[in-house]
Amino acid sequence: MNGNSMFLLSVGSAALIILAASRLCGRCAAKFGQPQVVGEMLAGLLLGPTLFGWIAPEWQSALFSPQVMASLKGLGQVGIVLYMFFVGMDTDLERHGFSFRKAGVLGAAGVLPVFAAGALTAVWLQHDFLPSAANSVTFSLFMGIALSITAFPVLARLLQDAGIHGTPLGSLVMTAASLIDVVAWSMVALLLSMINADGPLAGLATAGIGAVFAVFVWLVVRPALRRFGNKLDRNGRVSVTDWMIIFLLLFAAASFTDWIGLHALFGSFLLGMVMPRSQVLQHAVQQKLKNFTAAFLVPIYFTHAGIQANLLGILQGAIVWPSLILLAVAFGAKYASCTLAMKSMGFSWREASSVGGLMNARGLMELIIAEIGLIHGLISVPLYSVLVLMAIVTTMLAVPIYQWSAAAPRPGWLGTGKSIKDGT
Repeated sequence: MNGNSMFLLSVGSAALIILAASRLCGRCAAKFGQPQVVGEMLAGLLLGPTLFGWIAPEWQSALFSPQVMASLKGLGQVGIVLYMFFVGMDTDLERHGFSFRKAGVLGAAGVLPVFAAGALTAVWLQHDFLPSAANSVTFSLFMGIALSITAFPVLARLLQDAGIHGTPLGSLVMTAASLIDVVAWSMVALLLSMINADGPLAGLATAGIGAVFAVFVWLVVRPALRRFGNKLDRNGRVSVTDWMIIFLLLFAAASFTDWIGLHALFGSFLLGMVMPRSQVLQHAVQQKLKNFTAAFLVPIYFTHAGIQANLLGILQGAIVWPSLILLAVAFGAKYASCTLAMKSMGFSWREASSVGGLMNARGLMELIIAEIGLIHGLISVPLYSVLVLMAIVTTMLAVPIYQWSAAAPRPGWLGTGKSIKDGT
C-alpha cells in the first residue's frame, strides 16, 4: 500500500471514529432531554486532550496526527461555511413581522447589557487570559461579542422539541435570536476589519467595503435570487446547473469577504440571508446538503475544535476562579437581561424565565466565534477552552431552565408536565 493510500486510510479511520463518537454521544444526550448538538460538542472534547489524549496520549497523537488534522480541518471549514449558509437561510427577519418590535427589545436586551458585561469583565481578567501579543481593546471587544452570541440554529431545535416553534412566543424568540445573530456577526466583521487592516484608516476602509458588499447583495443579488427561486418552483426541481450556480455564489461570497479582511463565514451567512424562500429549494437543501453537513462535516469541525480545547488546563489553580467568574457573568448577564426584558413587555415571570434560559444557548456559534478569536490571536488557548466549556454548559442548561420555568413536557426520565404553549 503506497503512501497516499495509507494517508487516505488514516483520514478515513479518524473520520469514522469521529462520526461514531458523535452519534453515540448525540443519542446519550437525547436520552437526557438534550439536543443532539450537545452530545456532538461533548464528543469533540472527549476525543481531544481532555479525555482521550489524557488516557492514551500516544494513540490520540497517532490517530489525529498533524497531517490528518490538517485534512480534517479543511473538511470542517467547508462544513462551517455551509452551516453558516444554512443559518442565513433560516434567518428570515420578515417571517414574523407582527412581533418585530418586541423582538427588537428582546434582541437588544440579549446583546447590549451582555456585551457591556463581557467587555468589563475582560478588562478585569486581562491578567489571566490576555495573550502577550494581543491588544487590550480588541480583547475586550471580542469578549463582549463572545458573551453576547445566541445559537440561532440550536434555539430553533429546542423550540421545535418543546412544541412552541410556531406559537407567538416561539416566533418572538426566533426573531430576536435572528437579530442577535445579525448584530453579532456584523460586530465580528467590524472587529476583524480592525485587526486585519494596517491602521485604523485601512480598518475603516475594510469595514466600508464590507458594508457596500452587504448592500449590493441585499439590493442586487437578492432580487435576482428571488427570480431564481420562482424558476425553481415552476420547474419543481433543482437541476445540476442550479446547484452549480448556488455553490458558485456561495464560495464567491465567502472568498470575497475573506479576501477583504473579514471572515469567509460572514459572506456565506449574508448570502444565506438573501436566498429565496422557495419550497423546492428549501426541500432540496434539506435533503441533499443539510443532512450530509450535519451528519459528517459538522461533527468533524466539533472534533477539531475539541482537540484545540483542553478542559484539564482550566483546573490549574491560577485560572480556576477567573474561569468560573467568566462563566457566571456569561450566563447571569444574558439570563437576567432577557428575563427582565420579557417581563417589561407584559409576559409572566414563568414565560420570561423560560425565554431567558433559552436565549442563553450558545451552541456551535460560540465555538465558531472562539475559533476565530484563537486564529487571530485575540484569546489564549486556556480562554478558548473556557469559551468551549461555556458553549456546552449554557446549551445544556437551556432545556432544564425552560422546563422548570414553564412546566413544559419533560422527555425521558424527567417526567411530564404542561407546556407554556398551553398558557400555563
